[in-house]
Amino acid sequence: MENNEPPTYQQVAQAKAKKIHFYQFVNYKWEEMSDTPPAIRGDVNGDGKVNVTDVTTLVNMILGVVAKDMERGDINGDGKMNVTDVTALINIILGVS
Repeated sequence: MENNEPPTYQQVAQAKAKKIHFYQFVNYKWEEMSDTPPAIRGDVNGDGKVNVTDVTTLVNMILGVVAKDMERGDINGDGKMNVTDVTALINIILGVS
């Protein structure tokens, strides 16, 4: 790839032995990330979609009904999981942010 200014972060998937590998472009080279796709912002329950079931899952995480997953549940990235994350998630679903 010949780019004067490569993106600071780019993901590609390569099928290899029927297994998907994810890469990111960092410092002019590709680095393997993992065998699992990165989380979609707002996909709290990990089903690959962002919808009202994610709101329910997030509320249940906040209330302690299900285990907390900060990577998926901290929607606004402030290091906490609380009602502001619920608001941010609803805004994502509504297309506001």
